[in-house]
Amino acid sequence: MIWYLTVMLTYAELDSSRLTKWQEHSFDDDQACHLFLNNNKVILVDSLLEKFRNIDGNTLTNFEFYCHGETILLQDV
Repeated sequence: MIWYLTVMLTYAELDSSRLTKWQEHSFDDDQACHLFLNNNKVILVDSLLEKFRNIDGNTLTNFEFYCHGETILLQDV
């Protein structure tokens, strides 16, 4: 299993939130993901706001970080 930092983005003008996988980092387990988030939250928030504050005229109103695990099948590698 591989773990990714995922961000749920909520925009005022949209009816539903969208999930964005933070592709810059992947982790071997959820604890490593949570530790990275804890140690880098300010840098991550700065980067998130720079990239996602306004998208296609939509204003970001809320966000939440998650550590999300995915099973990788050998034929997908």
